Parts: sequence; structure tokens; C-alpha cells
Amino acid sequence: MRLFMTDRGRQPDWQKVIRKLKRGDHVIIRDYDHPQRETYARAITALCKARGISCAIGGDTRLAWRLNIGVHLRERDLQRRTPALRNAPRGPWNSAAIHHARDLKKASDMGANLALISPVFPTQSHPIARGLGRVRYHQLARQAQSFGLSPAALGGMTRRSARLLFGIAYARAKIAAIDGISSLSRLYFSP
Repeated sequence: MRLFMTDRGRQPDWQKVIRKLKRGDHVIIRDYDHPQRETYARAITALCKARGISCAIGGDTRLAWRLNIGVHLRERDLQRRTPALRNAPRGPWNSAAIHHARDLKKASDMGANLALISPVFPTQSHPIARGLGRVRYHQLARQAQSFGLSPAALGGMTRRSARLLFGIAYARAKIAAIDGISSLSRLYFSP
């Protein structure tokens, strides 16, 4: 499964990206500072629903209810104990950003079912953050599963890094990206 994380600065042509996604892929609408966020989110949600792609909105359970989509929590949302995802609409994926093992239980307790473990490798969106690397990612992924969370890799994900991280099993992996999504579209992914 591919997960596309919107970022209008780095990937302004979100329509083109979403049209390349397949049924079973997922979109997380970030762009927290978008001046017309609800209108923007409605347009993305409409295209996703027309293509059979699930989506979630970053950090806003009220907007998630209005759009009938899932919610994605940032690390700061987990720290602040913002409204639990159990109060969000039940889509296929309600997710949380996971940077440390300590956040896995919080994410699970708040109702997440998908852990975006990041940054796996160095990334443009967080240039000073040190990548977790292969070994640490797989450790966190196993821990995530023990809390009932499905792990997804985020951060520096390209076709090459996906193969490095997952080997031949990449077709069953959940991989999230912003601008790397275009290189991932050339890989075969099964829903």
C-alpha cells in the first residue's frame, strides 16, 4: 500500500499524484496551514472517493466528521492527548506519526490503527532529523504490531530505499511518501 502525504509546497500537483494511486492506497491530507483547508480537503476527498482511495485529515477530528474520513495525529497531538481517534469517523485507517517507541501505546490507546514510523531515512521535510535506519524501523514495526498497529515506513522513501528496507517483500509493505511517491508508483503494490 502506498500512502501519499500532501504537501502543497513540495508536491503542488496533488491531483496528478492521486490519479496515479490505485484502489487500496491512502492519502493523508496535511497542509495544516492551508488558508482554505476545508475546501482543499473536500476537493482531495472527492477525488479519492471517486477513485476508491481512502483518506484522512491531519489533526482535525471535527473536519474528519464533516468529510467522513479518517484522522492522522502528529507527534504533538499524541503528547497533548488531543481528542482520541475513537471519536473520529471509522475509516480504514486512522493513523499516528511515530518517532519513538514510547508513542506506540499512546497511539493505540487513542484509537490509531496505522503507525507511520519516521523518519526511516534522511528526508527533505525534516533535514536535521536523523533517520532510524533499517534495523530500528523493523524493531519499531514489530513493537507497533504488538499494540495492534499496522506499521508504515515514512521518510526518504523511494523505489531504492523501499527495496533496501523490505527486500522482495516490498509489495506487501505500507510505504508513505510526499515527493517520493512518484518513484514508488513504478513498484508493484498489492492492496
